[in-house]
Amino acid sequence: MKIFKTITIMLASVLMVSITGCEDYFEEQKNPNRIPVEEFWKTLNEVQYGVFACYRTLANSQAVMFRYESDRSDLTWPGFGRPNTTNVFYNQNFNEASGDINNKYSRIYTGIFQANQVITALENMDASQLPTKADTLNYNFLMGQGRFFRGLFHFWAYNSFNNGEVVVVDKIPETEEELYPTVNRDKEKTVQFILEDLEFAMNNLVGPESLEGIEGLASAGTAAALIGKVHLYEGNWREAIEHFEKTYEYGYSLTPFYGDNFNIAGEHNSESILEINYALFEKSELGINDANQISNSYNRLVSPVGGFRSIYPSAWLAVQYKKDSIDKSNPVYTQHPQYSDLDLDEGMGTDPHITGQVKNFYSLRTSYSIALVDDDSIDYYQDSPARKARFNGSEYAYFKKFSNWENFGSENDVSNVLGRSALNFSLIRLADVYLMHAEALLQLSDGSLTEAMALVNRVRFRAGAKLIGSPAQNPDYDHGDDALNRERFYYNVDGSGAFDSWKSITDGEELMQHIMYVERPLELAIEGHAIRQRDLRRWGVLKERFDGLKDSVYYSEDHKYLAFDETRGESGEFVSRQKFGVVIFPGLDPDQTKRAEWTRIYADYRTASENFREEDHAYLPIPNGEITANPFIFGR
Repeated sequence: MKIFKTITIMLASVLMVSITGCEDYFEEQKNPNRIPVEEFWKTLNEVQYGVFACYRTLANSQAVMFRYESDRSDLTWPGFGRPNTTNVFYNQNFNEASGDINNKYSRIYTGIFQANQVITALENMDASQLPTKADTLNYNFLMGQGRFFRGLFHFWAYNSFNNGEVVVVDKIPETEEELYPTVNRDKEKTVQFILEDLEFAMNNLVGPESLEGIEGLASAGTAAALIGKVHLYEGNWREAIEHFEKTYEYGYSLTPFYGDNFNIAGEHNSESILEINYALFEKSELGINDANQISNSYNRLVSPVGGFRSIYPSAWLAVQYKKDSIDKSNPVYTQHPQYSDLDLDEGMGTDPHITGQVKNFYSLRTSYSIALVDDDSIDYYQDSPARKARFNGSEYAYFKKFSNWENFGSENDVSNVLGRSALNFSLIRLADVYLMHAEALLQLSDGSLTEAMALVNRVRFRAGAKLIGSPAQNPDYDHGDDALNRERFYYNVDGSGAFDSWKSITDGEELMQHIMYVERPLELAIEGHAIRQRDLRRWGVLKERFDGLKDSVYYSEDHKYLAFDETRGESGEFVSRQKFGVVIFPGLDPDQTKRAEWTRIYADYRTASENFREEDHAYLPIPNGEITANPFIFGR
């Protein structure tokens, strides 16, 4: 069980600031428009409260809008109730009146105001307030934090609203014109503003190695990765590659075990570049489900065991996870305890709960990303998925990410605060950077297919999946004596790894399609700030994707399993049970007469395909709350 965590901003021997210590202070200071500049914080220690406020806004679930940003992509079905849904984000008929859009906009711009408070307070200080070298270093560090958050939140606004034509706020508003700003229609200037902030942060923050013991703060490596992402989104391929390579210099490495990206034990691991901190701590003055709570409720959104399963994988994604190939030579299967009783050649073993019952298994990445009714390789909430989860009513899979399935029997057992979770939320990790780097290489006329494939295979090897291509296409990529680069491109210490015969890659275009429709969705599903929706949009395939998926059909079969019946015999016994229509396959049932009553046909995104219009739905609209509050937002 994770105890209550603190976020500390410390450089040299500066005072530590805890969550509980500044929360009341923050509540009094939370409306930046009401604070005259002359009343801003006067000391570095006071400024730290402002930086903490930025982290609290980052953790506010309304800013990420996790559930509905996922529904806007091709990753999710919006909760139980197939085949119909009224979810406006999934159906692509949302508008500026949505409360969730209003909340997201408000949270992001609150973060921008808070960052500007920090920056302005620091700019108002003079040299007499920084008598020591440590004070100067801390000043630069705090300014780097402020500039990082101003850049980050502007990047989120720019990529979320109004086709990128958004308000840029570079100072605390003082005049009436500044209080009612207009959107900036010069998007190049907006991007340049974002990059200037992030570059300042990269040059003034410390590396992640200097944050040992106070993990969770943005570092120079965080800023470098985000700059690379900004350039990638803008199509500046060489600049993106430059900053991705700069990111590697800070010593990040893929965590050896894929599942450690999504559990408490793996928080702030070697792969983590930016994640949101949460803790099991109830702020009694707030409602349990208030977005400002220090814990989160993402577990309730995804879990069928003590949760509401408000989103679960779309049909194509569940099938793609099932197809994720298994590299039987990978040490993760031969050395990890959970696979010790499996017959790797047959893809099955015996159920540890029931002697002699055969069990099936999928790739490591699949088993740690989604729950499938016939995946018995790993316990799900301390039992088999079939016995523990609902898997009925057309529910064929559930997301495991951001739920506590590894350590508890139910989400209700996690805390005395019903349904809350302390699991951190990943925004950027190294696997994402590897795949973005590979994409950028493929967009260059002189980019290296070999290097791009090596980056993708690095991710696949750690995931327990077979490598793509062939040995001839994947010669050992060596940068001489540079150990960091060798580690980066070799898939295994000895260069081993099974090549997948069904996925030969012939050219860069084919590898790019693999990245778009296999690697990025399987590796990063529902992570980050709307990664998938932004990917599909920047690739220009949102409409094409919905149109293609509406014509894809899937069917499901029944699943038989053994369940314990305590009423049988003297002390109970296992009996045969069956769940209907819960094992999903692509296409139409080849023998519908066998299961005519229970066979279900799935077809997703038909309404989304009909409704989606690029000009209305690729971006969120500026919400009506902001339009009402600022009549000049679209111009004077």
